[in-house]
Amino acid sequence: MTMHDPTADTLPPLRGRHWPWFFFSAALMLLGACALLGVRAYAGLPDSVPTHWGADRLPDEFSAKSIGTVFMPLFIGAAVVVFLAFLAGVLGAMLPPAPEASAWKSIGRIAMIRSTAMLMGLIGLGIVTVVSDGFLAGIHGGISMPMWPLAIGSALLLPLAVLVYWLGARWGRARATDLGLAPTDDEACEEALWISGILYNNPADPAILVPQRSGMGSGSTINVGDRTGKFIATGLVVIMSAFVLSMALVSS
Repeated sequence: MTMHDPTADTLPPLRGRHWPWFFFSAALMLLGACALLGVRAYAGLPDSVPTHWGADRLPDEFSAKSIGTVFMPLFIGAAVVVFLAFLAGVLGAMLPPAPEASAWKSIGRIAMIRSTAMLMGLIGLGIVTVVSDGFLAGIHGGISMPMWPLAIGSALLLPLAVLVYWLGARWGRARATDLGLAPTDDEACEEALWISGILYNNPADPAILVPQRSGMGSGSTINVGDRTGKFIATGLVVIMSAFVLSMALVSS
């Protein structure tokens, strides 16, 4: 399956691997492996199985054993992966290019779309890892559910997002160079305002929220070059760090 983008039809073929489908496939394979383990263990499960774990990581709710109650986490995980994969496949059509965009900006937009799709694949794999962890705890008699997958996934989310978009911006610049395309002075100045392709840093812009970069979705992002923007961004990092620390303490 390939991601279709109408803009790409006007450009020469752009080389480079597209990794989202690898992550989506890995997520589905993990779900499949858990399903096989569940099928093997199903007959030996008790008449009531855990369906919820409390803050102490021990099961506090039980339901009668059935295909639905035992395998529901895997069904939910599969639905999430399929939905994210569908979104990744139609991102190009959902995020139309700006009118009269140059070829250089069109390649930059495709690069951001590729990065967004890759991040979706990573998020899907992370969600499936957490879901599979809960499923395995359930079929093994409702043992204490470890929190380390959620803690590690939460800790890696922001660094991975920055890395993915940096790689996407790098890919876009390389493909533009392959085609002999160069940005105009205005385009080069605008490109320089995006740190790692994802963080907008413009101290001269008084706006705290600015439109998302083309190919990254709709909505706004924070201008980390503004003092208030820095404060908000730092606060978000502190909150996320506190959440990760609390998960680590719970799992210890």
